Amino acid sequence: MLAALAIVRHFPGQIESDLLDKNLDIADWHQGTRDEHGRLKLSSRRLLEVLEFLKPDTAFKTWAERHGDWSTERKMQQTIANEISRLRSTIQARYGGTPYEPMLWISPSERVEQQTQNEVSLEAEEMLGDRLFGW
Repeated sequence: MLAALAIVRHFPGQIESDLLDKNLDIADWHQGTRDEHGRLKLSSRRLLEVLEFLKPDTAFKTWAERHGDWSTERKMQQTIANEISRLRSTIQARYGGTPYEPMLWISPSERVEQQTQNEVSLEAEEMLGDRLFGW
């Protein structure tokens, strides 16, 4: 029960959303709701089993295992799509036609990394400007 409680406390919205997709309600676990035979509708053991075997792209797995990043399968799809886009751009450049700028897919972790790099670059530019102009 303590393991289930710890997990539910960290990812309540994601777990509720994923359970609803399986016609389960987290409220049944919280309230200890029993069915017509007196059995718990959602025991801690069953909750942990359901969470462990959720598909990789579910909200809980996305946030609990990858901190919001894409699954391996989705990253493979991203790589293939980006390679096709780059190939199209190369073919367009080589054989003429309308120039094509490749549209590249960026995963959430790559987006965060780019934002961080952009913020660091802006801070460095501001510091340099301050030193050069004495602000």
